[in-house]
Amino acid sequence: MAMEVLGAMTNGKRIVVTPGMIELGERQYELNRELGVNIAKNVDVAIVVGEYNRDAIVEGIENAGIQPPKVVTVDSFAAAQQELAAMLQSGDTVLYENDLPDTFK
Repeated sequence: MAMEVLGAMTNGKRIVVTPGMIELGERQYELNRELGVNIAKNVDVAIVVGEYNRDAIVEGIENAGIQPPKVVTVDSFAAAQQELAAMLQSGDTVLYENDLPDTFK
């Protein structure tokens, strides 16, 4: 739902910052891949934080069947903040999806 709301924003870039979803058991890879597909459909820039779900999210983005958004992979929340500072402009919208401090360290 949040991703679709972001997709409805029409001013500026639509940016998501996410480490993906955690604690999903054996379906974790599959569900994070689906998150990647949803990201591809709704954003202009995806900042994927950490390595835990990176492969699944990026796979979903790349295999969504549409022109993928720009993907930036970073190892920490601090690095994500630096990326944002370099790209943000007036009118951009940022969604922090699943901002868990233990994952963003």
